[in-house]
Amino acid sequence: MGSEGGTVYTYIARDRAGRRNEGRIVSDGPDEAIRRLAVIGLYPSRLVETGAERVAPLSPDRLARFMEKLATLLAAGTPLTVALAALSAERDPAAPMAARLDRAVRNGRSLTEAARAENSFDRVTVALLESGEATGALDRALTDAATALDRRQESIRLATDAFRYPALVAGAALGALLILSALVFPKLAATYAAVDLPLPGPTRWLIAMGLFLTGPWGIFVGVGFTGIALFAWRWGRTASGIRRLERWLRSWPLVGDLVARLAVARGGATLSTLLSAGIPIVTALKLSAPATGSPLLADAFDEAARRVAAGKSLTDALAPSGLIPELAVTMISVGEQAGALDTTLMRMADYYESEGRRTIRTAAAYMEPALIALAACVALLLGLGVFLPMWNLTALAHPGGV
Repeated sequence: MGSEGGTVYTYIARDRAGRRNEGRIVSDGPDEAIRRLAVIGLYPSRLVETGAERVAPLSPDRLARFMEKLATLLAAGTPLTVALAALSAERDPAAPMAARLDRAVRNGRSLTEAARAENSFDRVTVALLESGEATGALDRALTDAATALDRRQESIRLATDAFRYPALVAGAALGALLILSALVFPKLAATYAAVDLPLPGPTRWLIAMGLFLTGPWGIFVGVGFTGIALFAWRWGRTASGIRRLERWLRSWPLVGDLVARLAVARGGATLSTLLSAGIPIVTALKLSAPATGSPLLADAFDEAARRVAAGKSLTDALAPSGLIPELAVTMISVGEQAGALDTTLMRMADYYESEGRRTIRTAAAYMEPALIALAACVALLLGLGVFLPMWNLTALAHPGGV
């Protein structure tokens, strides 16, 4: 949407202290907007034209498929505008974005400028597109960007898949315990009281828990727990909360190893892709920082960028953080000395991604028996709570046996 004297852009940026800032700026284009924000010490992570901000961004998977299609068309010799027009005519969620990119390119903007105005492209992808346009290898840049995006998503899936099944099983078991205790056992309590039947321990415990959950103290505890959970969720979204949470996770056995390995894999793969595209190492480090998915490692990458700019090697810049495993530091050092840093970083990423998968398998080997035991204990407790009184009722009704 235009404005008198320029285009209005909505931005999300961070200042030199890392504080989040949001606002709008009027500029003749996205590059000019970024330069003007940099003058006042703001570095945007998101910049979109006002009016485009309501457009839902593509999922990373759909964006990667879009870039692969565009790369294939360009590699076959199709002109950029023709390729974008063809993609905009498809029945695909990416078609509206392809149409917007096509209009922008036909109006004289580069694909990089057009992509920067969209809210689907992150800074790493935009940097790769810019490098590809500058070197005349846009098809390769698009392929590299799609591969990097797929790789980041795969590492995220590895981390979430590791805990989805355990959380589901544990939640189902505990949920069944709470629901039956709150809804079923209080009613059974009245029935058993009417016949003055002595209750076994499991039944008394479940009835007491049900009466507590449905009474005023249960409501008070539920409200308090909800408030604490909401506060923890909001705190966990702050910069300090995210960092403290990561430090806590890194202190856990297996979980800490998984977080560290996947973060190193994501950061190494992204940095390798950017260096392979000819992007200077200081810029590549800054762009790779958010792609690590780890606020602590992102801080280490930002600090490493400052040290490399001051003349240090990448090895010396990253090692003091303590977040890079010794093996990774050694591999980076060898890659620097051999002049093959991008290749070495990708091999390092492959290795730590493989280690992450191995850690997940190990964690699953420990968690699955424990979860089965937990579910069995809950089922046994519920079964005893329900059937023991029934057996006692049967014995009371037929004191001499059947």
